[in-house]
Amino acid sequence: MAEINSDSGSADELGQAAQSACEEAKHEGRNRCRCYQHEGEVYAQKKLLVQSVPLIEKALENDQLELFAQLIQPVFVGDGLSDHHEVLLRRMDEQNQPASPDQFIEAAERYERMQAVDRWVVQRFFNWANSELARGSATELGGFSINLSGQSMADESFIPFLKEQVQHSSIPPEKLAFEITETAMVSQMGQVRALMQEIRALGCQFFLDDFGTGYASYSYLKEFPVDVVKIDGIFVKDIHEDEVSYAMVKSITEVAHHMGKLVVAEFVHTEAILNALRRLEVDYAQGFCIGRPGALKLLSRYQPVI
Repeated sequence: MAEINSDSGSADELGQAAQSACEEAKHEGRNRCRCYQHEGEVYAQKKLLVQSVPLIEKALENDQLELFAQLIQPVFVGDGLSDHHEVLLRRMDEQNQPASPDQFIEAAERYERMQAVDRWVVQRFFNWANSELARGSATELGGFSINLSGQSMADESFIPFLKEQVQHSSIPPEKLAFEITETAMVSQMGQVRALMQEIRALGCQFFLDDFGTGYASYSYLKEFPVDVVKIDGIFVKDIHEDEVSYAMVKSITEVAHHMGKLVVAEFVHTEAILNALRRLEVDYAQGFCIGRPGALKLLSRYQPVI
């Protein structure tokens, strides 16, 4: 429901507000009623999300999205590990400049548009790979990982779509990975496990993203067949000067290694952080100290995005 008063705005805004309340009721478990809230920061945040919904449709329809890539590099040279790139999504603004995707993604998740966004990303990435990369050059660039949402993993039609893309890709399956969050695993447990089993059977890997910020982290690390653990940047960014952060990264790394999994540290923005990760024997680093995100289409045959 949405209240009609002097501050309600246009009919379109009222409709979007009512839709927002409806989606919130669904998000909380359905079979309930919610009224759109106008108070303070809550209202401002919801209004921004509601206003983002048309931007999602417009961006998908008019190709106002672009894929970027960020380098993930082994912490130690010569240990047998190869470079990797995380595929990132950017929405292009009116000046054709990349804008922050945070609000866009939050709105897509809230209003159940992530299936369409994920399909766009997957399709566009494999189109690029198949047209720009020969099998040899794909190997030279190392591996690639693509983020998947819980909504897509709960969509039964998504698994055959993803399998077809992998099977017809110029990139070997062992060089492909998919990143999922703890939250996605918990919310769609049965579907996630089924998808992981089918895609891993092709030779692909799974990364557990933002590790440490979700629910019962070690429990799900044990239950789900992930190959790589990405430690959330909130624990990494001050590892060189905060004893608690250092201890947490140390603990996660030791447990992951004991389970036979590799470890990636996010938010590695300085040499001091990188040196601390070396002392802890973390496998990979990702952050501005390693490389900034750059347009995927500019990724050349022999030169990684930096």
